[in-house]
Amino acid sequence: MTGWSQPRLARHGIGRSYQRNNIFLPLTVRENCRLAAQSRAQRAWRLWEARAIAA
Repeated sequence: MTGWSQPRLARHGIGRSYQRNNIFLPLTVRENCRLAAQSRAQRAWRLWEARAIAA
């Protein structure tokens, strides 16, 4: 598989992604997790709207 072309790898569902592990040090673990989860929401940056967090 190391000699495969990029399109062939993609057809087989193999890919690569670059991760950024940025955290905000002044925030708690929970707050950092909330930001990560919130960023996936459709209206993620409407900060004035309440967001539910599972306890």
